[in-house]
Amino acid sequence: VSTKDLNTFKGCINQIDLPSVFRRCKSDRVIYVPKPLSFDVSIYKQYANCCNEVDLATAIEIAIELYPAVLPFVPCFLRSKNLYAWNICILRKDYFNELYGFVFNILFAFEKARKVLHYLPYQARDISFLAERLCHLWFECARATKPIQLVECPIVFYG
Repeated sequence: VSTKDLNTFKGCINQIDLPSVFRRCKSDRVIYVPKPLSFDVSIYKQYANCCNEVDLATAIEIAIELYPAVLPFVPCFLRSKNLYAWNICILRKDYFNELYGFVFNILFAFEKARKVLHYLPYQARDISFLAERLCHLWFECARATKPIQLVECPIVFYG
């Protein structure tokens, strides 16, 4: 949802019961994620169209090497046309540590593997786009292997 009207924006924010959200994350093993972006093409093709596809392949290869449990989820993830974007979520501390440990371990290894990168200005943001995809991959793996539920929430943009 995008709005330039401050009252509409405040109305959206006031509908959120944050204490309930946090209680539910803890007791129900819920992770709040933004509603996924939908593409006309797969996550893989979308990334290849706007970024360096070798970067995505390298990151996925590293993910499988460091975290073999993600392997069964990679093909479906790459074919999906929906992406949990923006690297944002609300989740329990233990899941936070696991998720961002996963993402940053892969990104640090990626940085070592792809030392010399010559990007156009837009592609210089590639690492954040990789992080989005890695978060999404972790969500898919966690949803299937842990007792968690993803709750998709609308994102409100103001400005």
